[in-house]
Amino acid sequence: MARFLIRRLLLTIPLILLVSVITFALLRVLPGDPARTILGPEAPPEAVAALRERLGLNRPLHQQYLSWAGAALRGDLGESLVDGTPVTRLIAQRLPATLELAVLTFLVSSLIAVPLGIAAAVGRGRWPDFFCSALALAGLSVPHFWLGMLFILLFAVRLQWLPASGYVPFAEDPVQNLKAMLMPAVATGLREAGVVARFLRSSLLEVLRADFIRTARAKGLAERVVIFRHAVRNALIPVVTASGLQVAGLLGGLVITETIFIIPGFGRLIVDGIFTRDLTVVQGSVLVVALMVIAVNLVVDLLYALLDPRIGLGGES
Repeated sequence: MARFLIRRLLLTIPLILLVSVITFALLRVLPGDPARTILGPEAPPEAVAALRERLGLNRPLHQQYLSWAGAALRGDLGESLVDGTPVTRLIAQRLPATLELAVLTFLVSSLIAVPLGIAAAVGRGRWPDFFCSALALAGLSVPHFWLGMLFILLFAVRLQWLPASGYVPFAEDPVQNLKAMLMPAVATGLREAGVVARFLRSSLLEVLRADFIRTARAKGLAERVVIFRHAVRNALIPVVTASGLQVAGLLGGLVITETIFIIPGFGRLIVDGIFTRDLTVVQGSVLVVALMVIAVNLVVDLLYALLDPRIGLGGES
């Protein structure tokens, strides 16, 4: 286990370096001048040149990158080019909301997808299969932003059960926090549940045709034991992969949901930074996303070994 973790952590070093270089290069080739964007189109050229010099934008690109990367290694992601706020503070303010929304979305997705996938596989070719598959397909087909607006109209405007938008930190008011996060989590989780349910159905159908399942049934084990103790556990490997990819995507891809429900999240921070050409905010945010995605992939690899002991963490199977 220790050797596996050390090897994986060492492999992340060139990956993070590559991500930082690509992000830095792409932001520099985008049209527009950050100094001009900050000062406005009517600013005199002298003021723009002075700001570029103060921000270090007139230095060679490799010097800019080395300066930023060296500071990032010390935990300093720089300051916002727009208002001078430290990037680490902005991330610390925005990241908790996105992490909470991602976790709640994953929980909603799992609670819906696992029963649907199992019911569809066990009742293959019968009405449970058709019903559960139709629900999963509906979750995939309905855009989550449209579903979110419907939720606002129904539960916030008409029934007035939940707040239409906004965010309250969990530490300040847990009840209001959960009320505010329920609709966005369900709206996004329904779509993610459709993907996971279809993965689980296909994987479980394949496992149910395996020899060890026929052996377990021949020994007289109850069908419930065969399904949940033997089949489902072996069918979770591709589901864990799909869920890991979903969580990794949610960490930086909830900007539409955050915009609809006015949640000050991490995704909106990145998008706002791109529109305002706030290079340091975008670079630091993308670097944090890369670290979180690597951490999620590491957890997925560890779950493989827990679900299937035949998968060795040392490269042996």
